[in-house]
Amino acid sequence: MFGRHYFGGAYWGSRYFGDGDVTESGVGAAAVWAYVLSNGKSAGQNLVEIHAGIVELLARSCFDEAIQGGYTAGDVLRILAAVAAGKSTVAALGGSAASVAFRAIDDSRTTVQADMQGSQRVGVTLTP
Repeated sequence: MFGRHYFGGAYWGSRYFGDGDVTESGVGAAAVWAYVLSNGKSAGQNLVEIHAGIVELLARSCFDEAIQGGYTAGDVLRILAAVAAGKSTVAALGGSAASVAFRAIDDSRTTVQADMQGSQRVGVTLTP
């Protein structure tokens, strides 16, 4: 469907330039990628660093995306981690009432505070 010309190569006479082979000026692709730029890094190193930065930026923006009720994906992961793996404290309030606190994994704060009536949650406070 896509010819070689579509991907940036070009024909010069009967010779194709753009497939990594030596160009008309005698410079190969390896020399281009090894060329040292003004920042002291090769073109290849710069491309790898730019790619890593873009991947990190995309990953961070995914965790900053609100998914429900103003909570981001990162918030939801912190909430789930606190309930699944954080310390918990259950305080009996008398009758069948209780208060359950789930701490962040690093034990820095209470992430989920649940008010219980019997085995049902009747109130939940989330602090991701």
